Amino acid sequence: MITALAGPQDVILGDALNHASIIDGCRLSGATYKTYPHCDTAALAKLLAALDLEGKKGVRLVVTETVFSMDGDLAPLEDIARLCHTHNALLIIDEAHATGCFGPGGHGLAAHLGITPYVTVAVHTLSKALGGFGAFVTGSELVYQYLLNVARPFLFTTALPPATIAAAQAALDLIEQDPSRITELQRKAAFLRTHLKALGFHTLQSETHIIPLLVGESTTALRMAELLREHGLYAVAIRPPTVPMGQARIRLSVMATHTQQDLLFAVNILEKVGKQLKLLQERICGE
Repeated sequence: MITALAGPQDVILGDALNHASIIDGCRLSGATYKTYPHCDTAALAKLLAALDLEGKKGVRLVVTETVFSMDGDLAPLEDIARLCHTHNALLIIDEAHATGCFGPGGHGLAAHLGITPYVTVAVHTLSKALGGFGAFVTGSELVYQYLLNVARPFLFTTALPPATIAAAQAALDLIEQDPSRITELQRKAAFLRTHLKALGFHTLQSETHIIPLLVGESTTALRMAELLREHGLYAVAIRPPTVPMGQARIRLSVMATHTQQDLLFAVNILEKVGKQLKLLQERICGE
């Protein structure tokens, strides 16, 4: 999608923590690609203002994840949309981790915030909350027709199997029929995050169903994941190059179907393993 919308004469501005697939798309487009510090709208505003002064011809695009996959925080999407509108830039958003988890019908963070009209293109996945495979792009009729005829990865690939499409449609139907799944998911995520922070775990700036536990060294994160599995808890160790050096972590993903008992079980196991690895302080009697 990015390679269809941008070329060598264009400029793309992206969040520093954008997913590798976004970065690859920007590089393959041949456009000038610049990053701004994570969720720093002041820095983005300066970059856009500088482009205004340069008067450079070509399209300007801003691309960001809405829910960041490794930190679990939210992009300041309303501010970004406002900047794009002011500086005549296209806004591309990756809703992969928001699809099915935010917004009416699970339509994503832009829908949740009511700013869908200000988004040029949104990319959604079927492979995370919807439990399927593949992805889809949403936008205006003009964008739809353009991508249909220009996006090479779409033109020269094979359609998803009918069974996969049917599964995705069924998942979307479930979310639309029972919107409480979304609110329940975020309520349970807040419950787990609150308990883990109270134990002393560093959850970064997470405010979603993705909850990272910052560990530091890769060897420690791998050992922690191993110990958690031995205690019946599956949680993935994330390490460089997926995250910066020294910021290896355990990445938790809450599901709407997790019960409170499930979450408390996880808290207890994480506390036990965290103390075993000297990641948590032992509680003093009477505290």
